[in-house]
Amino acid sequence: MARIVYITNGMASTLNSGFEMCRRLVDAGHEVVWLASESVCERIQQRGFECREIPDQNPVLARFRETNQRYPHRKRNPLQLWLWIAERRQLRRESIAAIDFDSLIRDLQPDLLLIDYEMHTAIISASKLQIPILLPIVWYSIFYDADLPPLNTSRQPPVSPAQRLANRIRWAGIFAMRFARQSINRRGPAAIKHAMQPVRLQTNRRHDLFPFARQHEYPLLRETSICHWIEPHAYLNLPVLCYNIREMDFPHSPHTNLHYAGPMIDRQRPDESVHPESMQRWREFHSSQSSGCPLVYASLG
Repeated sequence: MARIVYITNGMASTLNSGFEMCRRLVDAGHEVVWLASESVCERIQQRGFECREIPDQNPVLARFRETNQRYPHRKRNPLQLWLWIAERRQLRRESIAAIDFDSLIRDLQPDLLLIDYEMHTAIISASKLQIPILLPIVWYSIFYDADLPPLNTSRQPPVSPAQRLANRIRWAGIFAMRFARQSINRRGPAAIKHAMQPVRLQTNRRHDLFPFARQHEYPLLRETSICHWIEPHAYLNLPVLCYNIREMDFPHSPHTNLHYAGPMIDRQRPDESVHPESMQRWREFHSSQSSGCPLVYASLG
């Protein structure tokens, strides 16, 4: 039996898929403990799982808001502006220090970590702990492939040389725009504004993840790449667990880090989570189908 810790960002799609994955793990004899924010923990515990709360950053974030009240004339008073900047910079460092996954994970002593792919602060924190990590996703392949169109486009897989060229140009355009946007955020005028803001627990801003990675001695440039579909980056050396079946994806040779686990449909999800009007429309549609053939519903979100 393994002790598994599941760290979630609490988004509906990842949470519902995670419930089904963890139910299967428990049925197989493993022990599962979740790490989530306070509001998400309540939902997880209602489903019968153990959940530990991730300490919130509210005290630090409240102090950020107080700085504007403490220095109301900073736009006209150079001394107030200097003090405001110094205090905001210090609070930014404190917001990074307030994100403490290391001690939480060590206390739980897991054999395996399942971390939602977009929970970047947890991934970076856990990478130095020498514990196996799997990154669940609810999309299809997130990796660049010259024979696959980007996920957020309506393009079909290329079949002719001209289509393959157009597809590669489309990919190159996405990477160029992303590089330009991230460079502006790190070095352009926006960088000054970002330097005065807190680093939040669930940030997906690469310019916020750089100082966080430095504090945790994580080589972000070496371990990640912006040349894949997912933003702000893909992890190059961590296995990805795809909550879909390979047959639903476009035909391609999957990336070596991508493993299809099959659809994680939470069959025990309470009906109350679906709006009554939506449920009634579904029943009416379902009863109108008289062919007797199975119905396949594919949700892409």
